[in-house]
Amino acid sequence: MRVGFSGPGPSVTSEAGHSPNQGFPPLAKPSPKELSKRRTHSPAFKARVPMEAISGLKTLQEIAADHAIHPIQVSQWKKQLLESASDLFGKGRKDNERGDQRTREADLFQQIGKLKMELE
Repeated sequence: MRVGFSGPGPSVTSEAGHSPNQGFPPLAKPSPKELSKRRTHSPAFKARVPMEAISGLKTLQEIAADHAIHPIQVSQWKKQLLESASDLFGKGRKDNERGDQRTREADLFQQIGKLKMELE
């Protein structure tokens, strides 16, 4: 009498010790061309997906399943969005700094030109 076993007897195994794949279709192996394909997503898509994650209405896994991407990708995009969000509001200040730098460069070039003229 076997204790704790209610199924049929031992299954037939191959010479290598593996049981045959009963009832399941064989897995299709992707071609090398399919393996090398990388999906590219638009910037709008990359912004929309983490916004869904930030809203908290769905889990990362649900969002990933809805958009056919890996949950880790959702969390990476969410992290990137949160880290760069402050840059969106500081952009005006950077533009002013660039303008100040350009005027300073122009002044320096004028001084270089004057000094060259004095040397000649």
